[in-house]
Amino acid sequence: PAGVDLVVVSAYLVADPHMVRDLHPERAPHLPVRVRDGTGMVGPLVVPGVTSCLGCADLHRSDRDAAWPAIAAQLRDTVGVADRATLLATAALALSQVNRVIAAVRGQEATPEPPSALNTTLEFDLNAGSIVAR
Repeated sequence: PAGVDLVVVSAYLVADPHMVRDLHPERAPHLPVRVRDGTGMVGPLVVPGVTSCLGCADLHRSDRDAAWPAIAAQLRDTVGVADRATLLATAALALSQVNRVIAAVRGQEATPEPPSALNTTLEFDLNAGSIVAR
């Protein structure tokens, strides 16, 4: 998508690898946003050619768990479920990251602080009142 500041990849627990692959030649930054088991997840923010990619994250998971490729294939078309409050809070957290990316891309901040989701997944647990960076 030429001229796009950021693509938000949402809904499915695991992003479609074909769609993600197509974002790289376009050098389109992308931010996965999803919920899993009642927890909101934002990130990692991917800037092609600058940060690690979602494929890198999958390889890392595969190194830690040999079953990950099979699990990821099963989750690819699965939509996460959470209560309304968690969905709204996750959307707000994602929007805060989107706003930071757009401000940086458009030069609206003199020295922009990198978004928290850069190379990191933010996990938001409304019940615990916590945001954990992984």
